[in-house]
Amino acid sequence: MQIAYHIATSLANYYHDFQSGKWSIPDFSDECPICSGADCAKYWGTYTRRVVEPMSGFSADDFPIMRFRCFRVGKPHVRDVTFSLLPLELVPYRRLSVKFLLEAVLVRVKRKLSWLKAEAAVEEELVDLVGVDSLVSVVALMSWVLLMEEGLLRLVASGLRLVEGMPDAFAGDEGVDGLVAFLEGAKGYVSTRLEPRIRGPDALAMDFYLMSGGWQNNAAFLFGTPSQHRGG
Repeated sequence: MQIAYHIATSLANYYHDFQSGKWSIPDFSDECPICSGADCAKYWGTYTRRVVEPMSGFSADDFPIMRFRCFRVGKPHVRDVTFSLLPLELVPYRRLSVKFLLEAVLVRVKRKLSWLKAEAAVEEELVDLVGVDSLVSVVALMSWVLLMEEGLLRLVASGLRLVEGMPDAFAGDEGVDGLVAFLEGAKGYVSTRLEPRIRGPDALAMDFYLMSGGWQNNAAFLFGTPSQHRGG
């Protein structure tokens, strides 16, 4: 089970603080996210993944994701035995930050560029990291556009009017202007529920998650699909 996690700092700062032992491990003794039991969830170490933030120049092959184990003190509402805390700047099963993905999609849809021209523009304008250009391709861009379209559809379906000018419906190529409005709104969005407040698509994603019930309601993520909601 994956839970959206507000780190209140940059991915780079989180990484360096965690590696140096300065990061404070969250306490879930009051309520376990899996079974709701008290004094149940225990810190269970980390797993690592590759994380790349091309616009800031940060990357790490061993980025730590904290994991906790449920000991079934209460009544589980998912099959998972462990849950992990995914920084809200990231998307499940993707190495690139949500801010970069959104900016890359904006380059394509706002300017109505061909896929090849969009690929070149993203590499030239958004990438400030040696060797990351191999992560930008036409196929990747297509998948990022789909990810953002799915985010718009989820927000529309939720009925949460979090983005000004957001369309009431969205239908593929006919809704390009609606997608642009959504992306621009997400880019400038300021959280109303987080302290300290943050701006951008990660702020929108977290507010969406919290207003949908958060981990207590096993809420969906705005961008991407966490492990507990994947088929199989």
